Amino acid sequence: MRTFLRTTAIRLLVLICLLVTINLASAVILRIVRPGEDTGPDPRAALPNYEDHNRALQALEETSSSQKRVDYIPFIEWKRKPFNGEAVTVGSDGDRVDHFPDPTDPAAKSVHFFGGSTMWGTGVDDNGTIPASFARSNPDLRVLNHAESAFVSRQGLEYLIRLLNEGESIDVAISYDGVNDVANLCRRGISVGGHAEEPDLVEALEEEPSDLSLWGATKRLLFLRTQQLVERLDADVDDADALPGDAPPPDYFACEDDPERTQAVARTLLSNWRHARDISAAEGIEFRAILQPVAHMGSPRLDHLPELSTDNWQLELASQYEVVYPILQEAIADSKEDWMLDMSDAFDGSEQLYIDFCHVTSEGNEIIAAAIDKVVRP
Repeated sequence: MRTFLRTTAIRLLVLICLLVTINLASAVILRIVRPGEDTGPDPRAALPNYEDHNRALQALEETSSSQKRVDYIPFIEWKRKPFNGEAVTVGSDGDRVDHFPDPTDPAAKSVHFFGGSTMWGTGVDDNGTIPASFARSNPDLRVLNHAESAFVSRQGLEYLIRLLNEGESIDVAISYDGVNDVANLCRRGISVGGHAEEPDLVEALEEEPSDLSLWGATKRLLFLRTQQLVERLDADVDDADALPGDAPPPDYFACEDDPERTQAVARTLLSNWRHARDISAAEGIEFRAILQPVAHMGSPRLDHLPELSTDNWQLELASQYEVVYPILQEAIADSKEDWMLDMSDAFDGSEQLYIDFCHVTSEGNEIIAAAIDKVVRP
């Protein structure tokens, strides 16, 4: 009997040790593996509008790597952590940097750029972004890129306020928006005043507090992380089974079928711009708001991107721009105010500039930088 009990106790101890080990390993995997992550090379790097495909792939891969590690910033929500790659550099303040020297004149005026990933520079190296191109043409100005992937216009406004509260000297502020406000704020799971990470934050806050009972502690020790890993892998398998052209879930986007939501999204963007302009005017800052191009509007060359007209996700997304952008374009035209600029047609023509529905090559960024240069001179 004693032998049986001793053998049973040993087996139970081994089982517990094994469960703890697996649980710890699962916790590590959950930290380093992103759900649904594709480890293959980014197909955009092979597009014909890139001259240097290796450099393009390096920039895209480093963009993805740098985006995995972010800091929480109050009201702004997130910014990348410092990153030093061969093609992508993020400074200690979370802003992307170029490699042009700052003006030697301590009284040099500054131009600050705000926006999402298109202004940040997805798809190009540090010196191929819009701010970098602008800096190259204006070596006497201090140029800063405060953009961040997925930022909506409200986050640009909050960033402007934060910089002013910190005593930053700003002579010109450029806000380049439209794509993210529509793509994010037209989603039913996001409020019109929200941002891309709103659903995840809501879910995190709604989670039940940790169970402090003996059973709760035992569960966390033995198999909680293992269970979470299994659930994630199961979700990834379901995602992998979906065909690339599958339509988004029902009611994923709202603007196409909801005129009130459409008006609210457009009104929110314009309101954020006006608030930023009023704050800038009070501080003696020259402010410019720019409605950015998107491949689903106008007449850009897209024959190298056939998925934009065949993929159901892109077709649904296009429907959102088709109802919101005309409102913004009309509002800008009717305002007759020189601080609001419609550059949504900047990429119309025969040149292959887009690498997806909103990001472009450095040649496209040069077009925007040159257009800004014509209207901004502190």
